[in-house]
Amino acid sequence: MTSRPDEARTMQQAAPLFGSTANRRTIDHVVRLAVEAMGVKCGSVTLANGTREFETVHATHTDAVHADSLQYELDEGPCLDAARTALSPVVANLLEDGRWPRWRPQAASLGFGSIVSAKLDVGGRQIGSLNLYGLASDQLSPLQAGSAQLLADMTSLFLDRLKVEQALMRAIETRTRIGQAQGILMERFDIGGDRAFTVLRRYSQTHNVKLRDIAVRLVDTRHDTC
Repeated sequence: MTSRPDEARTMQQAAPLFGSTANRRTIDHVVRLAVEAMGVKCGSVTLANGTREFETVHATHTDAVHADSLQYELDEGPCLDAARTALSPVVANLLEDGRWPRWRPQAASLGFGSIVSAKLDVGGRQIGSLNLYGLASDQLSPLQAGSAQLLADMTSLFLDRLKVEQALMRAIETRTRIGQAQGILMERFDIGGDRAFTVLRRYSQTHNVKLRDIAVRLVDTRHDTC
């Protein structure tokens, strides 16, 4: 089961945002807040990973992980619909809803009677979903789906902010590395900073290697590649 190429590119940037302990705690707080506010049994967050497959990056209960995993395996279900479209599906009764004929009975066998999946959107693209699983068949309504979407939007804003912060950190790291590489060339060949940068850029263009990669190689190995 794969996501669309444009989704996958976005997910490759978004999935690592869950890597740090602090970020995971924030997501955990949002999901648990949603579970408590909706009065449901459990919740989860679906996101596509770098291999273009969807995965559950956080869940409050193993049953949510199981229900999510069945959707990925069968390539159907509300969390996938929310992750792939602008919709936030609401299942009022898993025993009667006609959608997802393979996933629905298996989810019901786990004891779930209703579910709402609200899309996560980063940079104008759907990147995943916030999923809330209820036990009663009439537990979740369209009004509650709207509230779930508000919580999902909060999560999306958090992810979007993290993506910007990480991009800035990468830019700072890259500039630092290039500056260090310039310093090495300046000392080694007794040239100025502008000349050192020109040498690095020329090597990058000639060998079709990113300037940052050349700088990292030079700083890490101290080997003259230019």
